[in-house]
Order: sequence, then C-alpha cells, then structure tokens
Amino acid sequence: MNKPNEALAYATTHANRYLAWCGEIASSPYTPLDMMEFAIISVQCRMPYAIEGFLATRLLVSEEEIAEALRQARVLNSAKKASYIMQIRQRDDALPVLNGIHYRQRQDIPGLKHTKLSFAVTLSYPFDSAVCCLDTHVARHYGQDGKVLSQSIKLYEKVESQVRDEAAQARLPIFAYQWA
Repeated sequence: MNKPNEALAYATTHANRYLAWCGEIASSPYTPLDMMEFAIISVQCRMPYAIEGFLATRLLVSEEEIAEALRQARVLNSAKKASYIMQIRQRDDALPVLNGIHYRQRQDIPGLKHTKLSFAVTLSYPFDSAVCCLDTHVARHYGQDGKVLSQSIKLYEKVESQVRDEAAQARLPIFAYQWA
C-alpha cells in the first residue's frame, strides 16, 4: 500500500510544478459551486469532454439546456448530470467546505460519492484541503482498486491518511501530492 520512495522523491523534486497547478486552480474565477458542478460532470467522463461540458454550461439555467450542452460535449449520462446540477444549485448546504472529511461523510449530494466529493473539496481548496481524490489512477499507486475504494469509506480514509502523511513528508498540500 506504499508509494515507492522514488515517488516521494519525485514529488519533492517537482514540488514547484504541483504547487503552480494548485495556484492556477486557486486563482481561477470558479466558485465552490462551480467546482461541485465540475465534479458531477467529470464522473465517468474523459477529462477533455468534462472540461468542454463544464465550460458549455456556465451560463445555462434550465435543466434541458444543460443536458443538451453536456450531450453535445460527449458527457455520459447528460440528463442525469443536468438534474444533479440543478439540484445542487437549489441547495444552501451543497457547497464543499474546507474540512472535507465531515462534509464527505454526509454522502447526500446527488450524483457524487466520497471520491468525487473529495475532488470537489480539493478543487475548491487546493492548498488547504484535508482530503484527496483517490480516483482509479491514484488508487493504483497504492495497490488499490479505485472501485473498491469508492465503495468503502473506511478503506478510502485509511489510504487517504497515508497520502496525507506522505504529503506532509514532501511538504506539499495533499491535493498537489496526490498527483505526483
């Protein structure tokens, strides 16, 4: 379950690159609600399509328009994701909070489980998040199956704790370190 020492060394050596990425995200014009919407759109979606769909929906206000824009961007489950987006736009308690651990445990945000809820938190607070997004790619570095992690919050938090410890060793925010 350990990232090889070489990976820790790599993260430390390339820290400036990862910190710059965090800075770009932190200085973006997007709000935590936008980040939540992006997390919804990105579920089971290739990143270029998710970005295209996200950008296409920024000014849209109806569920039908959002669904059509997502469909045209080749985002899977566009109607369902449009519905989820409209639901969170109408809630006062849906926004990611800095301590994402307790927020994520609620598990009541439509369309998102703990992995993608963590993604929304890290996008909203790239330098300060207490959680990380252990998607399929990151999970592999820890000898884990991303699907298994997405179904077990207990195992997810165990691996996440290890990532947090390694990030501290590398003197990087957990969000930056998870991608190293």
